[in-house]
Amino acid sequence: MLADDRNFGIAVFQIVALPVVLLLLAWIVAPSGKSKLLDVAAEAEQRKVDERARWTAKKLLIPPLIYVVSGLLSLLIPSFSMAFMGISTFAVMWVFIFIIALNQQHNRQG
Repeated sequence: MLADDRNFGIAVFQIVALPVVLLLLAWIVAPSGKSKLLDVAAEAEQRKVDERARWTAKKLLIPPLIYVVSGLLSLLIPSFSMAFMGISTFAVMWVFIFIIALNQQHNRQG
C-alpha cells in the first residue's frame, strides 16, 4: 500500500510540479530577446537575438512534455514510476545540453 502511495506521489510530481517549474523557465526566457537597443544600426543583430530567444523558449517546452508523458506512464504502470522518472530526467538533461550546444554554436557563427 505504501509503495503504491509513493508511486502515485512520484507520478503526480512528474505531471504537476516539474512541468510548472520548467514552463516558468520557458516563460522567463521568451521575452529575454525583446529589449530595445538605442542604436538603430544594430536592428539586424536585435532580430537575431529575438529569434534565438524565441527558438530557445520553444525548445524549453520539450522538457515539461517529457515529464507529463512520464507521469502519465507512471500512473498507468505504477511499479515502474521510479524508472520513468530516471529516464525522463536523463532525457531532459540531454535536451538541455542540446539547447545549450546549439545556442553556443549560433553565438560563434554570428
